[in-house]
Amino acid sequence: MDIEAAFQSFLKYLAITHPSPHTKRAYRADLIHFMNYLKTTSINTTEVLEKMTQTVFRKYLALLYETHHKNSLARKLSSIRSWMRYLREKEILAKDLSLLIPRPKTQRTLPRYLQLSHLEALFNVIPSTALGIRDRALLELIYSSGLRISEATHLNEKDIDLEAGWVRVWGKGSQERSIPLGKKACEALQTYLAQKKNHEALFLNARGTRLTCRSVGRILQKYILQTSIPQVSPHALRHSFATHLLDAGMDLRTIQELLGHARLSTTERYTHLQSNLILESYQDNHPLCTKKKP
Repeated sequence: MDIEAAFQSFLKYLAITHPSPHTKRAYRADLIHFMNYLKTTSINTTEVLEKMTQTVFRKYLALLYETHHKNSLARKLSSIRSWMRYLREKEILAKDLSLLIPRPKTQRTLPRYLQLSHLEALFNVIPSTALGIRDRALLELIYSSGLRISEATHLNEKDIDLEAGWVRVWGKGSQERSIPLGKKACEALQTYLAQKKNHEALFLNARGTRLTCRSVGRILQKYILQTSIPQVSPHALRHSFATHLLDAGMDLRTIQELLGHARLSTTERYTHLQSNLILESYQDNHPLCTKKKP
């Protein structure tokens, strides 16, 4: 199989298996960038895959090193590795040379979240109109169950069990998990479903088609602009869910299961956030740290 055919094969595989439109777009963009790079070299994309050696990958990343952030480099390498892993699993390639390339050290930032007072202000400005009822159900659900935005937009009506208080979602790698629904989320969803059009998808836009991840971002920003809440992305609702559960004493393993994290180290970011908050509170309130007000 030549390089171009292998590339198209992977795109078809992504379209079928991966639920996140954002991840699909990112992988596609990264690999198109890599394919365009190959066209500037002596390698023709109609040549066999074996032409892609460890040196090819190294030269590609070295070319981007001066102009791209380390996190961006790491993502591009991750996209290439996913492609190579797919080809290896399908026995199209005998070995995956991309694994021999060291991953750039990335800078991990602490997740941004909303305080309880921010959430109260947010939900207070949502009107009781038809769209407002939908928006409340959407945002309450994301915060109540800590969903990824793509998980929320891919939900169907059948995935919600209001009587039992559970929502079934498919996360990264098509991993299925069930998460409890909070009381307010159940109430908001019940109100929304009572007025919703008959459609398989749970959340619909004004045209009656499935809501997109970008639409969720616009919805949240519309309400944030009506408050004094700091600008955040919809993902901050998921971070708020995890942070508030940790503050309430829930153990990390349970939070990991609820969030659908493959590794506990990903969930442990929230302990670092909590440590920072404790330090800030200490510095703001301890008599030897605070300056006396005049």
